Amino acid sequence: MKSGFPITTWLLFLFTVGSRGLNLCPPYDEILPCGCYPHAIASIDFLCYDGTESEIHLAFNNATWDVTELRFLTMNGLSIEKLPEGAFGDVSFQEMRLQYNEVLASVHATALLPSKNRLVKIFLDYGNVNAFPFDILPEMTALKELKMGFNSLTEVPVLRSNSLEILDLAFNRIRSLKEGAWSLPNLTTFRLLGNELMTLPEGIVSNMERLVSFECQMNRLGPTLPKDLLNFASSTLNLIHLAGNGISRLEPGAITGLQVNTTMCLHQNSFELLDEASFRPIVESILSGSGYLDLNGNPFTCDCDLAWLVINEGLRFEVNGFCRDNEIPLRDLDPEEYIQLCT
Repeated sequence: MKSGFPITTWLLFLFTVGSRGLNLCPPYDEILPCGCYPHAIASIDFLCYDGTESEIHLAFNNATWDVTELRFLTMNGLSIEKLPEGAFGDVSFQEMRLQYNEVLASVHATALLPSKNRLVKIFLDYGNVNAFPFDILPEMTALKELKMGFNSLTEVPVLRSNSLEILDLAFNRIRSLKEGAWSLPNLTTFRLLGNELMTLPEGIVSNMERLVSFECQMNRLGPTLPKDLLNFASSTLNLIHLAGNGISRLEPGAITGLQVNTTMCLHQNSFELLDEASFRPIVESILSGSGYLDLNGNPFTCDCDLAWLVINEGLRFEVNGFCRDNEIPLRDLDPEEYIQLCT
């Protein structure tokens, strides 16, 4: 039998439960219209696809829970507006799946705190959440994944978590990430795409030493990204996605820390010129690996400001993009023409 839970421990658990007259789940009529489902290896799940806030509150606070450490909580497609104070009583979970609750707007800290040492994953996407207790993240010491895409968040405070690895805030209405000492040292995936961000806190990624993917496309970060905006510090950085932000200029040093295998997507922006001071360090940093710079969908004039790129084949072949007037790929521009005309 495959399990991280030894069979002898499981048998001892069953014996203890039986000898003490304990039940793995409450009587079914105490938790209606929801259900409790014990599984083979000391795993108990709570599922609810119907029910009001008061019915859910009663199921956890009035029912008899002999065993309070559950595996999964699944509450999908409900018409509840909030998870109020003490929503789940003293019952804790390893994973919460609270998805497609279209009117769910707020989550109280005490709905999560009983699980603070056990909760590994929170799926809280496809709702209407505009209030979430981000300030308790440092207490959620086991939490690795927080997925809150497709909600109604408008701002996010400074976040701190030593355990979090995946943070998905895509397709909210976020206009502001608060300035301050963001600390997410174990984050590997940071998704901010499809929001309304006009700027980012300076140095937000500078201590994310395990970051693999930074996705911030389809925001409003343009027209200029200032120096030191994104100072990446991860040796495993694979993707920087900033497409569709109305960016027309990078100040020198705006984006640093690319690795040889980093792909940087700046397509569908508004670049007409590729300033050498801004772009040459970026292109050179990916020169010896599998990374590349995607500039497709930008209106390049392809005049002498591109000479630094065109006459250096090693650099030119790291960049994807087309000239505005004749749709010639940047990598197909003739170096000899640029040498004659521009040097």
